[in-house]
Amino acid sequence: MFLITAAFLTLLLSGTELTAQGTGRYATTMTEEERKAREAVQGLVATHPDSQVRKDLTRWLSRGELVVVTDTDLMPPEMSVEPITLNGTSVLAWIINPSFPLTITHFDRRQDTSYKYLVIYHEYQHMKEHFSGAPLRPAELMPGETKEARHRALWESEYRALRREWEFAQRLGVPYLMADVEESVKKFGPEYGFLEAFYRRIKGADLTTDPKESRVYWQKLYRKKLHSIKPRPQR
Repeated sequence: MFLITAAFLTLLLSGTELTAQGTGRYATTMTEEERKAREAVQGLVATHPDSQVRKDLTRWLSRGELVVVTDTDLMPPEMSVEPITLNGTSVLAWIINPSFPLTITHFDRRQDTSYKYLVIYHEYQHMKEHFSGAPLRPAELMPGETKEARHRALWESEYRALRREWEFAQRLGVPYLMADVEESVKKFGPEYGFLEAFYRRIKGADLTTDPKESRVYWQKLYRKKLHSIKPRPQR
């Protein structure tokens, strides 16, 4: 996901507390929970089952191109990525609710760790695109950018990220951790089923400042994508 609207952030990079003003939002003092969350995220990166994820995240963090940001206002309370300006330099913020890496929410510790790997893998897709020449956009529209173009870009980026996350879940042998996608794919097939699950997710996500308006765009993009699926699904 892209858009976060929290007011207070703590920027953490390589164990150093940063007290810079980012995109109009002020850093706070790092709490003990935030320190533990940073350590937990470092552990998840170090043990992630995808070697390229481990390599890239470690490199981006060590270079300061990617900074870890804790944010207790995230909904849902997981993680996101967003470009920010830090000390006059554009960097990518990896925004994490500190409770997410510290709380077991899925059955047992092993399954919970696998779920966290999936979430990281999803956000990694956005990071990879950002550092590969397709930078993430700030929440505000760029000069000359239309709302339609912004929604299309959000749709396509989220679709790619969720598709790759789903493929990764299958490789890990934990498709049940994406139960909504698994159920839809079983019911409607790999293409239409995935589209249906994705559409339900994006309709319920606050990716823009006007979710009600966004749902109009999501419906148009859904119908266009549905039309491209051959043979057409039977509902």
